[in-house]
Amino acid sequence: MEIRLRQWYFSDKESFLHVMNNCDRSYTDYSFTWLSKCDDDQAISRIRRFVDMLYDGYGYAQAIEVDGKVAGHVQVIRRNDLYGINCDFDIVLLPEYCGKGIGTWVLKRITALAVEGPLNYDGLYASFFEGNLAARGMCEKAGLQYVDVIDAGMISRKINGEPCRELVYAIQRPQPEVPQQGVCLMQWERRYIDYLARLFDTVDGRYDDIVHPLAEYRIGNRIMTCSKEEIAMMGEEKRRRDMLDRMRDYVDDWKEGEERGEGIYRAIINDGSIVGLISLTPQEGKRSIDAELGCMLMPEHCGKGVATQAVRLMLEEGFRLRPKLHRVSAWVYAPNIASRRVLEKNGFHAEGIQREAVMCEGHPTDRLLYGLLRKHHVR
Repeated sequence: MEIRLRQWYFSDKESFLHVMNNCDRSYTDYSFTWLSKCDDDQAISRIRRFVDMLYDGYGYAQAIEVDGKVAGHVQVIRRNDLYGINCDFDIVLLPEYCGKGIGTWVLKRITALAVEGPLNYDGLYASFFEGNLAARGMCEKAGLQYVDVIDAGMISRKINGEPCRELVYAIQRPQPEVPQQGVCLMQWERRYIDYLARLFDTVDGRYDDIVHPLAEYRIGNRIMTCSKEEIAMMGEEKRRRDMLDRMRDYVDDWKEGEERGEGIYRAIINDGSIVGLISLTPQEGKRSIDAELGCMLMPEHCGKGVATQAVRLMLEEGFRLRPKLHRVSAWVYAPNIASRRVLEKNGFHAEGIQREAVMCEGHPTDRLLYGLLRKHHVR
């Protein structure tokens, strides 16, 4: 038995109609319009959509061919969800091809393309009704693991007139090797957004200007604000979903910005765990050759020399990646003795004082400017 995946063609219209109008719908979610019965015009429209999916970045759709005959359809679609996985998997087969291991082969192949190959997704997500034992077996054989269940009370799904729960299975892109000892920096990826959310929720905010991600966000060209009281009144699930949405936006913006030669954002790793965030952000102005240093650490990792090493590593990376960068600046609240020592250990010099420029613990407080020139950077 020869199985292969290939692009849909308009000449496949009759085969497409046969698959869509004769696949097993015992466990089908009818909200998927592409999986409903269709006529000739709908078939052409859907084939065109499936052909375009890869090119517009929306996803990836293929015909499943067995021994030269179209036996089914498979697709992955970009998604943003609670699980931090951004690729949704769907498959349909004609009844005569079910139970022969074809679905497992297809899922393994799609996993390789989506998670390990050129599609470059962070992971693969599949959901199916609890009674669908064939789908569960297929996922487990292909290496997906159970991650959650969507209760029938939350959804309007019924099989044989009875509410049915939906199971969630997933596989994530293998994480890169991280040194298990010492401090290092690593580029942020979407799969680390849980750590990033925890960092923003736990960082000591007494001595910085950090705005909580849920307090200020952008919709189109508008800046929206949310008070501390409104954040506190959010349900736990909504707060988590909104927080992860913000974190995904942050990571996407950071990666896109770095590709354009703008800011550099890195996760701080200590003994194999993500413990903080460090950044170099170019200063505004077309003639600027300066970047501002920022650093956040989870409280339990402060005072252990982690920040000092992270700053040293960021300076090395920043000056290497940005040849035109001439100096690095850092603003520090005057009472923040620990951060001042971190900068001084890395060769920064105090250059000026903004007198009573910020509120700190209820009092007007000085803010200090520190600077380091490239020529004074000691490697």
